[in-house]
Amino acid sequence: MITPGMQPANPTDADLVCLAQAGDIRSLGQLLERHRPYMLAVAFSILGPGMDAQDAVQDACLLAIRRIGQLRSPNAPGPWLAAIVRRVCLNARRASQHEMALSSIGEFAEPASPLALEAMIDTLARRDWVWTALTALPETLQVVVMLRYFSERSSYAEIAAILSIPVGTVRSRLNESRRRLATSLAATADSTHDAAREVTRTFQQQFSSFLDSYNQGIIDREKIETYAPNVSGVIGGAAFLGRDALERELRADTLAGVKLHPRTVLASPYVAVCEATWENPPEHPFHCPPGMAYVEYIRDEIVTSIRVFHAPRSPLVEA
Repeated sequence: MITPGMQPANPTDADLVCLAQAGDIRSLGQLLERHRPYMLAVAFSILGPGMDAQDAVQDACLLAIRRIGQLRSPNAPGPWLAAIVRRVCLNARRASQHEMALSSIGEFAEPASPLALEAMIDTLARRDWVWTALTALPETLQVVVMLRYFSERSSYAEIAAILSIPVGTVRSRLNESRRRLATSLAATADSTHDAAREVTRTFQQQFSSFLDSYNQGIIDREKIETYAPNVSGVIGGAAFLGRDALERELRADTLAGVKLHPRTVLASPYVAVCEATWENPPEHPFHCPPGMAYVEYIRDEIVTSIRVFHAPRSPLVEA
């Protein structure tokens, strides 16, 4: 039996897949590099030579990192990877005048169901690998990658709305992120990723504690103290300034009996991205929109700025 850290001298594809699915990052990196030429050939056949094809391969590699546990035939990773590339390319070509949401890529998408916070802490190391590479990026690039590849608000339009930047800026930042990540992922495949794991785990534990209190109608003072006194940002399109103003917003929701249920919790030392659905009380069924996504910008463990995006209600609810 092959276990992580016991890679054979000349591993087969099946060896690399089994090790990767058991959490061995070096094997996952080797597998992707071994099949990259074939993946690029598939992309060239659909999009033609050029940066679009190379970007599609990078998208496909990042998807494969997340989905490797879904590969059921360890002996045949090539067709599986080619299928991911093909789907990415076809979506890119079909949406050339619009945007492509990677989270909607058919059978490779995860079900959109609420998750317990404990379940969000990955048992495999591959997310920590990506997180370690992410920390080498500027925060403006970190946040678009987090939203694009690891959140449900992953379309260019949604990212632009959350960050209040043009769609073209989202696109250019993602292109730059993909190029830098390709280099960083390759460089850190053999590294340990304890620091990235600890940052994510700590933030998730803090957020879990905050939600436990919030859903009981209590504002967690420890969480409030992580915001700078002059913290600024935008909540649902309205600007605010100051920790007191933010606390008033939170307190108004708890007094109305609103509860928050987490869906995605992501963190690096400088950026955190969270998504949640609101549960409104029967007496105030329209107090909050159905969901939200928010971004925190962090300096020396203090939140200096936040942006909160409210998911739109359905036209039927608005009516």
